[in-house]
Amino acid sequence: MSTTSQAALDPNSPVLSQLHELLLASGYCEAGIAPAIDEAPPLLPDADAEPTQLNTLVRLFFISEDCQPHNVAEAIRPLTLAQLLQAGVVRMEGDLVTAAIRIQPYGRMLYVFNRDTSDAAPEEALMLISSSSLEVAHLMTRRPAQSALDIGTGCGFLATVLSPFCERITAIDVNPAAIRAAEFNARWNGLKNISFHAGNLLEPVRGQLFDLIVCNPPFLITPIPAAFSSRYLFKHSGLPGDAFCINLAREASQLLEEGGYFHMILQWEEACDSAWSSNLEKSLTGLGCDVWVARITTVTAEQYVAEWIDCLSEAEKPDAEILTQQARQYFQEKNVATTSMGVLTLRRASHRQNYLWFDEAPDDRLEPYGASVAALFDVRTQIEEHGDAGLLRRRLRASPHLTLLQTSHLETREWLPSASELSLTQGLKYSFGDVDEQLLELLPIFDGKLTVKQVVDQLNIEYPVANDLIEINLPKIRELLWYGFLVPTDQA
Repeated sequence: MSTTSQAALDPNSPVLSQLHELLLASGYCEAGIAPAIDEAPPLLPDADAEPTQLNTLVRLFFISEDCQPHNVAEAIRPLTLAQLLQAGVVRMEGDLVTAAIRIQPYGRMLYVFNRDTSDAAPEEALMLISSSSLEVAHLMTRRPAQSALDIGTGCGFLATVLSPFCERITAIDVNPAAIRAAEFNARWNGLKNISFHAGNLLEPVRGQLFDLIVCNPPFLITPIPAAFSSRYLFKHSGLPGDAFCINLAREASQLLEEGGYFHMILQWEEACDSAWSSNLEKSLTGLGCDVWVARITTVTAEQYVAEWIDCLSEAEKPDAEILTQQARQYFQEKNVATTSMGVLTLRRASHRQNYLWFDEAPDDRLEPYGASVAALFDVRTQIEEHGDAGLLRRRLRASPHLTLLQTSHLETREWLPSASELSLTQGLKYSFGDVDEQLLELLPIFDGKLTVKQVVDQLNIEYPVANDLIEINLPKIRELLWYGFLVPTDQA
């Protein structure tokens, strides 16, 4: 069966330009088929649903379902079926129309993928936009930048997300097929500030510096024996364990301009009887960067092996038993109890002491929160540098996204609060539980006009107690500032 790739299509052809506009106008991007971090299943049209324009387009270009010619002709007007056939977008399979490509939406962007990949070399296969790509897209800071780098660009997704706020983006990938696909997708979406280069790891950009670097690496933890490495190199780096991602982060940190950010999703190993951050702390110290790692999920080594084996392709299934044994042995020999996945952010700060912070990620990461990440770095650096004395001089106010959730119990004919929880509704959506009454009294006083010391002193005047309120409340105030519940006046 012949296939059509992005390289065979002209993103500037009038037919493809018109198809792009037609898909946008049809509601294709809002049809519920865009990728999601929570990997929610797409909202596909019911098999018995009427062949409306949108349903037909989704069936044809997203589900890859063969469609009746008259339904396709109706859905693509004013384009004609003959024009799409001529452009190589569709072909006839007997009496039905089949798409030669698959189109995935995100925001107001459209991304083309090869529909037929059965005869493609595994190392040239191109994945759809995944939840891991979205994790990086939502994590990254979106401040204006002159130069940005997308490492392992794949279909070009992260590079296109960078485009609106970066003057120049460089996208690199070891896979020439990915570079061709990414370049097509950028041009088809009208983006002209991205350049594409094929090459191994960071070789295409050696000697260059960037304000912003992003990466969704294709290789995660590799519990695979050396004997199989050449056969599985397209999906595993060939390096043991989490070495590939950690080494990549270390190397990429040296390509950052001062004050520049690097964002990546990664997996790492966690040894028995050690803090989950211990190996990362050793590996990411001494880079000239502040470091923030937010852990998203954790599984046992045994669970990881089972999930890893489940992801083998049909061609790899015959090796499942020996791979399982080798992977288990690998984790046992390294004393690895669990593996975790999370997001990593580095900020270049080579002329002062650097700080490393390790947190659990908030559960809700469905919306971009990069601005909160940048604020987190600014606030925590100031807290680290100036200590409690500096904190007492700060003017703070409650975050505009702060909410209070209370549960109450009925006692002598009135409802009395029994538990209070603070939550953030935007940005890094952390929660702060077990909020005591004294802290609830403090929060409304933080209006950005008084220093922390003045706020606590005022509360002491209104509610005089024998204990030192500063000593009692300063750790709580620091934690609220640390996670964004309180913000400095200049960031409010």
